[in-house]
Amino acid sequence: MVVSTYSQPNGTPDAPCVSRLVLFKWYDTDSIGFLTPGSVDAPASQLESGSFHAACDPRHLYREQNNGKIALPANQELELITSGDTCKPVYRILSSYLNPGFLIHVSEVLYLSGLPLVFLQTCGMNALAVVGTLVSKGSVTIVRLLQVGLSLQHVTLAIFIENKISLPLRQVREVGNETPQWYISYISILVIKFHSEYLPSGGVYTETSSSPSSDYQLSYLFYLPYESTEVLANRYYLTMPPVEVSSTTGSYVTILDDDLKARLGTATSIPRGIPFMVCHEPHAQAAKDLLDVFLDAEDESELAELALTVRDHVNEALYIFALYGAVYERPDISSADLPRLETVLTDQFVPTDVINKAKRLVKAASIHQDTDTVHVYWQRNSTGLATRNSEQRVAYWREDLHLNSFHWHWHKTNPFSIEPGKRDRRGELFYYMHHNLVARYNFERLGVGLKPAEPFEDWRAPVQEGYFPHLTLGNGYEWGNRQDNTLMQDVIGTGMTDALYISNLELWRTHLLYSVDEKYLISENGSQIRLTDDPSPGEQYGIDLVGEAMEAGASVNPLYYGSIHNKGHMLLDGCNDPDQKHMGHNGVMAATGTAVRDPVFFRWHGFVDKFFHKYKMTQPPYTPDQLSVGVEVLEVKTPNELHTFFTNRTFVASHGIDFQVDPKSNISVLLTSDFLNHTDFTYHIKVNNTKTVDLKPKVRIFLAPKVDEEEQQLTYASLLRYWAEMDVFEADPIAPGVSNITRLSSESSITSNDVYQRTNISSPSANANFPGCQWPQNLLLPRGKPDGMAFRLFVMITDADQDKPLDGGNDPPPSFCTFCGIPGARYPDRWPMGYPLDRKSTYGTIDDFADAYSNMEVVDVIIYHAEEPEEEEHPEN
Repeated sequence: MVVSTYSQPNGTPDAPCVSRLVLFKWYDTDSIGFLTPGSVDAPASQLESGSFHAACDPRHLYREQNNGKIALPANQELELITSGDTCKPVYRILSSYLNPGFLIHVSEVLYLSGLPLVFLQTCGMNALAVVGTLVSKGSVTIVRLLQVGLSLQHVTLAIFIENKISLPLRQVREVGNETPQWYISYISILVIKFHSEYLPSGGVYTETSSSPSSDYQLSYLFYLPYESTEVLANRYYLTMPPVEVSSTTGSYVTILDDDLKARLGTATSIPRGIPFMVCHEPHAQAAKDLLDVFLDAEDESELAELALTVRDHVNEALYIFALYGAVYERPDISSADLPRLETVLTDQFVPTDVINKAKRLVKAASIHQDTDTVHVYWQRNSTGLATRNSEQRVAYWREDLHLNSFHWHWHKTNPFSIEPGKRDRRGELFYYMHHNLVARYNFERLGVGLKPAEPFEDWRAPVQEGYFPHLTLGNGYEWGNRQDNTLMQDVIGTGMTDALYISNLELWRTHLLYSVDEKYLISENGSQIRLTDDPSPGEQYGIDLVGEAMEAGASVNPLYYGSIHNKGHMLLDGCNDPDQKHMGHNGVMAATGTAVRDPVFFRWHGFVDKFFHKYKMTQPPYTPDQLSVGVEVLEVKTPNELHTFFTNRTFVASHGIDFQVDPKSNISVLLTSDFLNHTDFTYHIKVNNTKTVDLKPKVRIFLAPKVDEEEQQLTYASLLRYWAEMDVFEADPIAPGVSNITRLSSESSITSNDVYQRTNISSPSANANFPGCQWPQNLLLPRGKPDGMAFRLFVMITDADQDKPLDGGNDPPPSFCTFCGIPGARYPDRWPMGYPLDRKSTYGTIDDFADAYSNMEVVDVIIYHAEEPEEEEHPEN
């Protein structure tokens, strides 16, 4: 990966830039006496002194014929020479008279601060060109230029290293001319001296030398997913792999060699231009095959090369899915600087009319050239649901782009197709994350006067809630609509999906219900596998086994238990045109980045969560020994009033969608909308360590509404469906006696993702707010009500040393997302997720339960909601 960047004052990266470049004079070959290719001493007296910060794309430099000087675009020379540490963009002065398309063969290539350069002499005009494609074959490097002269005659490249000018032999040919011609006659040479830190291995790129790379450069590989690799490389100045003309599309595509084709497996089997449906087994397998290729890369540079090479040949969203996954899984690459998902797959989060408006404004800006930024705002209630539809009241939450991004990242981090055992307790993570998702959605429904979502259990009854997503993929694919009262029907097999039958789901449900009632699963060989959440060392948690069977992950018997969760998503996704009589497009339910937007998602997962709840009720209540510990919770304090409101947030959309109607323009597109948010707060917990030695406390905090939709106080049993995790963390050790534990809400274990930031990035453009697999910080608190909504806050202290996994494992990282687990590590808690509020109890109320144990406390909190939006935050890149 070869590119250099600079940052604008606000930290936003922009066009490539040359740093600390020292330019010298032009030489005529006659004055130096070149007779054959090679190197000669360069007399110091002939070198011009001085250096300046030039830049922003070496293609902007050219030689004026009248005086032989390096010139810059009009009115830019002084500004660039005196600009100091920050470059500013200039116009592409060569674009008007240079055309792409020529191929040249050179034996060596020079890198200018990471950018490979060749010096061109075309039609009497001298110019620098940036190499767009670079690949070595034997002793010859094949180069495709981003911009080459109209009539290529000579190519001259001089490298100044240690007071020598090196002039390697080169071979030149034009496109269509299969007979290469050798040229040793050189008219002029541009000599450039570099600071050594910007050059690989002495300044000459060979087959064995490596080009510089960084995480920020890796982020470019995610940009413009619906455009060709050639467009991406040209826009962000990336080094292109070899290309050829596609026999199917007629456009330039990268070349896959036979070995790479074989390694990709099914990755190329999913057509481009359709949604990537991770619930569909062929799509999931294709993503796994591509992920394996990325994980096999030796280092980041090879990963970047592979990504650019395969990009033209795989489904666009599948490519993004696998590339994010590779960065998460690889310990040698930091994910801290990766772009936020909404800036890459913008089309999955933003209504079509908003994107179309931005396109119109960009077109106008390109014509009038009066701005370099287009800003479009859309309101949270500009959803496809009319105000007379009651579901519109909670559309702000379902369609929150941070929530949908989280759901996408979770399924990328914990795909059901992952190798068994690679993600500890993955089936339980599936249950627990979706339980919290459904519980928190019902918080919002209660806050706006709606009943909790009714589980969708009668699969022969109509789906009452219709949904029109008003979304269009960047390649023009429009997501399908579902009318009110649509029946979920069998779906015939198509090129995108297999045939799906409701009767199969009903049979699988019967099998799994039987196993839950009998407290054992039936393996493929007929043996019985015990279901218990009090496992012995080496035994799997029962909820983990049930979760894997429900989602068809590492199921002990996939034919017998089927794929209830995934096939349900697919059936609901295709019910708008089940017979494909109208060639209807899929709905949003089968894609993890869009499914949460649909109201039926929460009805379907209400059924799934109810199924898990049925299993949980087969487990015995926790015993006093499992709940007690030698510490007392004396007091829990939070602010008497917690407040939520809507806040404007802005993000860059022009990295995900190519808005540019003119390749020479560089107009940024910013999108702004309002999102639910809250004031930060602090937990103050006073505890008493009754032991005679220090104790390392583990703090568990949960939240649930106090009353139901009929204003009736919720019992212990009814609250089990509502408890949502707020935080689980290990505090500093406390000595015997009274201590105080303080915790900021912004430090919550469900919203922090330090575990994925394996490397500290000191770049000023580093995006420390990259969300990854973490619950959105803005949705930590439920909305509440204008006149206040009462919630119960439950706090429990346990002994962290006694909570370690039964079969060992390392301490948890300082912060990790309890919903997502830890790649390559044991889940750092021996207890079932949701402990101790995941099982039945002999107590009738949560107050009675907490009063029975000194290490527990439950308090009331009131959440108030204000409608006025707060001040806008900085754009998210």
